[in-house]
Amino acid sequence: MINLIHQKTKGFVFKRGTKDWHYLVLNSLLAAIIVFPIVGSITPFKSILFDALFVSFILYGMLLLNKPPLILLITGMTAMIVLFSASGPSLASLPVSKWLVGLSYITLFLYFFVLGIRLFRDMLNEEVSLKFIYTSIANYLIIGLVFSFLFQLTHLANAEAFNFPFDARYNHVYMSFIILTSVGLGDLLPLTSAAKSLVIMEAVAGQLYLTFFVAIVVGKYLSKSFKK
Repeated sequence: MINLIHQKTKGFVFKRGTKDWHYLVLNSLLAAIIVFPIVGSITPFKSILFDALFVSFILYGMLLLNKPPLILLITGMTAMIVLFSASGPSLASLPVSKWLVGLSYITLFLYFFVLGIRLFRDMLNEEVSLKFIYTSIANYLIIGLVFSFLFQLTHLANAEAFNFPFDARYNHVYMSFIILTSVGLGDLLPLTSAAKSLVIMEAVAGQLYLTFFVAIVVGKYLSKSFKK
């Protein structure tokens, strides 16, 4: 039933099939999430807009893929429902609603994790093309967001996990990407063993991804040359 609804909706949104530029839109939504403070600093509805960006990306990602795994559709729909229910990081201070904040991060983590695996698989099956480049970039950005959700879950479980307050929501995204890109740690630091372990895992994941990406590109070009 869920797959049927997905196919009908996808056919309505993408009437001419999935093109390369559709993946560029996916990257644009990811970029909007990452650079959100540029716009968020001039609007009084920061939390609502931030959640709206996530909802837009989740919905677009669900419709973009051909025959997505059922778990991707379920976690995506659950994440959207939870994001609509939660009204921002301030909920974390309320005992009744703290579980809802945690659930939103868990569902977001699962959705982005499964989406990243699917895009990585599509990237491996794709020849060197614009779609290959777009999916490669999307995967790299998704790694950063996946770890930002893990940071938030760790911080939610232990308020002293990092040297900044939990309510500074964007700091988790910022910290994740300075680790992923090997810029280093400066103003934001992990304080507990669990937080430090996640930092190490992300630093290694970022380097491994770039290494595999270069190897895949070289391998595809060599394979194409041998075929010719």
